[in-house]
Amino acid sequence: MKPALLSIILALFGAMLPQASQAQDFPAKTVRLVVPFPPGGIADALARILGEGMSKSFNQQVVVENRPGAGGNLAASAVATAPADGYALFLGLISTHAINVHLYQQLPYDPIKDFQPIGRVAQAPLLLVVPPSLPVKSVAEFIAHAKANPGKLNYGSAGNGSASHLAMSMFSTMAGIQLVHVPYKGTGPLKVDLFTGLLQGYFDAQVSAMGDIQSGKVRLIGVGSRGRLPAFPEIAPISETVAGYEFNTWYGMFAPAGLSAERVRILNRTLNQVLADPATRTRFDSQGLEATASTPEALAAFVASETERMGKVVRQTGARAD
Repeated sequence: MKPALLSIILALFGAMLPQASQAQDFPAKTVRLVVPFPPGGIADALARILGEGMSKSFNQQVVVENRPGAGGNLAASAVATAPADGYALFLGLISTHAINVHLYQQLPYDPIKDFQPIGRVAQAPLLLVVPPSLPVKSVAEFIAHAKANPGKLNYGSAGNGSASHLAMSMFSTMAGIQLVHVPYKGTGPLKVDLFTGLLQGYFDAQVSAMGDIQSGKVRLIGVGSRGRLPAFPEIAPISETVAGYEFNTWYGMFAPAGLSAERVRILNRTLNQVLADPATRTRFDSQGLEATASTPEALAAFVASETERMGKVVRQTGARAD
């Protein structure tokens, strides 16, 4: 081999060594997975499942950091401004990355520009439940009852612009019915009013609705997923009555914008390995979650689509959070 050619090959190989070494060294310390809710909820449970699985793969700790407040904005902005080195990750969801940008006039972060998508994680369809005293047993009957009593049926939500609010607003618009929105600051008082019949409807998550459904405190009449749920195979999707309706709370993993392509690849590969683990799937099932592994590019496209879709719903409600 000619000396000049050999020098070029050696130079190229040497230039590749730092990048290869960097990839092999990552992660070399604890990784933070920031969650925008307090401990105990479905997002916290999801993050801890991911943290355990990724810790095993990395042979480094992935610790869950709970930073509740301001509808998820505090946690999101904390990660958005963190160093783009892969050691600060964010469990984002429909509110932080598709709804809040339409609710807040001054959002402290840009859900598109300030984050590097790693991959989709999971989704959980919302369930339409009614009190047993309401004389309806299906979505079609609920719609007929609402049309016979325009403006007389109340529904509860976790607050203006919350997923439960937007899910019902979207449903009522598509079904052509008039309902009265009653926002609550906590699900405790909301559920008391739902059980006693002061509220006539509510969109709840499967994990929090399961006990109420099984005990007969509420009646499940429809699900927001495209297909039937394994836990309730006898309950039809709302879309079978209201064509095109679908509403899921979804979760994705994000890093600060500017993260190197190699570290994005490592994080995405590790995340998807955890999501493919049968043990993870079993734990997801217990929380009413469906694993939705994806590429970073697929998550970016999904966020863009959901941001546009949620923008229409928020504008329709006129909801503001400032």
